[in-house]
Amino acid sequence: MVYWHGYSSPLGDLIMTSDGEALLSLGFHEMPEKADSPAEGYAEKKGVPGVCAERRLSVFEETERWLERYFSGKDPGFTPPMRMRSTPFRELVWEILLTIPFGETTTYGQVAAEVARRMGVSKMSARAVGGAVHHNPIALIVPCHRVVGADGSLTGYGGGIGRKRWLLENERVKTRKIELRHNFLFDLDQTLLDFHASERKALEIVLQKNGLPFSEEIYQHFKAYNKSLWLELEKGTISRTELFTMRFQDVFRRCGEETETLDPLKVNDDFIRTMSVNGVLMDGAMDFVKKVKSEIQGARIYIASNGATVNAKGRIASTELDRYIDGLFVSEEMGVAKPDAAFFEICLKEIGAPRSSCVMIGDSLTSDMLGAKNASLTSIWFMPTGDREEAMKTYEIDFCASTFDELFVILKKWSMTREKSSERGIKT
Repeated sequence: MVYWHGYSSPLGDLIMTSDGEALLSLGFHEMPEKADSPAEGYAEKKGVPGVCAERRLSVFEETERWLERYFSGKDPGFTPPMRMRSTPFRELVWEILLTIPFGETTTYGQVAAEVARRMGVSKMSARAVGGAVHHNPIALIVPCHRVVGADGSLTGYGGGIGRKRWLLENERVKTRKIELRHNFLFDLDQTLLDFHASERKALEIVLQKNGLPFSEEIYQHFKAYNKSLWLELEKGTISRTELFTMRFQDVFRRCGEETETLDPLKVNDDFIRTMSVNGVLMDGAMDFVKKVKSEIQGARIYIASNGATVNAKGRIASTELDRYIDGLFVSEEMGVAKPDAAFFEICLKEIGAPRSSCVMIGDSLTSDMLGAKNASLTSIWFMPTGDREEAMKTYEIDFCASTFDELFVILKKWSMTREKSSERGIKT
């Protein structure tokens, strides 16, 4: 025989069940309008079949005492008798949850590491742990609400994110531990840095160093051909080495000078090094980045760029943009380039945050917007050109911004929407 009992809490009605000796389940329950009993449908959902009658039991009275102390903001200091039956893996995860102290939090990754240690294996999936946490039958007492995302953000909770926030605040968990973070992935070139200004300056310096002529015509040819080669790289039809070689072989031909002694790859390396110390910010970029960091609570700025690592790092440092950046992802280091979804999967893994917390911002349709589409990320097309309506449909673009002011408004509204959804208990 299984019995049930109801309890009215500050966060809504709770239903508890027992076999007469131990607590089997405890959870929030919204009673259906036509239900014959508050426990109708609840027990089956919790994996406790056969609930027959409401009854006052000593285990229910003990659980009520626990709840009274807990909702008054105190550590109850004891645990009612409980009996949780499931798979050995889930039971192990629930056992670990019971070790999380009142007023503290841990992450899914940390729980996974402890599971792996106890099972004697090298690694355990945080996703598998999340599934076990989600199926916890005894809420509050087995404190699944104390498990947060790797970045400290509030992740999914069966009782709703709003309740999870309330519970942690009731335990006086510091706000910084439960801050909702917004992860903005910015393309680098023609989004924050003026690639073409750096490119032109570096090409002029390198050609003159090697005794070759430089002109606006030569630069415009280089710029157009270089862009076409990067498009081929994105398609996977050429390698990075082929791109670097071909672009300077073309320059040598256009210069019309004796170039047999010049190695295109060595000249390319010099070109990249020269660019790396000659970063140029897009007009208004620095003020925009500062504003994002100061006015959007929980904002994190990451660079997600195709290109050479030394080039990207050098130009970022030369403009002091690195003071405001939380992380850098460059295709050369990663071994995969945008728009491949694998590029963004690496980013998400390193950031340690849910997909829904990330936005990709960039100027390129074939790299940034297609990449966001492939990875199912929110996308913002910056400084759009051409047929905007058709492009937004083709690449499933969420927003467009023509200026940094417009971009800030979009990011601010998007962040506020996530915050409000979190308060309402919607998974973000």
